[in-house]
Amino acid sequence: MLRVDFAYRQNSDSFNAADVNQLVADMIWLTEQCTTLSGLVGYAWVLEYTEDHRYHIHAAFYLNGQRHRKVWCFWEAIHSLWEVITDGEGYAHRCEPKGHYRVRGERVISFSDNRGRQGMTFILSYLGKQSQRTERRIYRVSTVPTPAVSGRRRRCAISE
Repeated sequence: MLRVDFAYRQNSDSFNAADVNQLVADMIWLTEQCTTLSGLVGYAWVLEYTEDHRYHIHAAFYLNGQRHRKVWCFWEAIHSLWEVITDGEGYAHRCEPKGHYRVRGERVISFSDNRGRQGMTFILSYLGKQSQRTERRIYRVSTVPTPAVSGRRRRCAISE
């Protein structure tokens, strides 16, 4: 999983206009463009507001760990797309894992790794903090791809 925060630069016209519709439109366009990135299997994002950052977006991108072990190439591609979409007025921040974080998000989680899946759930809970919610919740979640039917069935059962 790759966690990224998106906003407009504080010295930009877009930041000063604080146009929620433009930020949401830019984010939707970004996620549409990201569908061309091989190995990116999904995303989730939510719009929030604070006095310091105004409108901003917390996002998580899900990667196919069978094909990619690192997030760097995805971060570079997403960052470049955001720069183009926002005409250089956008700011993207990669939320890198720190040693003091309770859960390390940027790692490959296997199908049967319940602890890893619980960690992802914990990280995703950060996306929708009550204190920064907008009056009307604005968010978007990608569809979950249907599982492939080819190959042998998995032996382990997922316990919730």
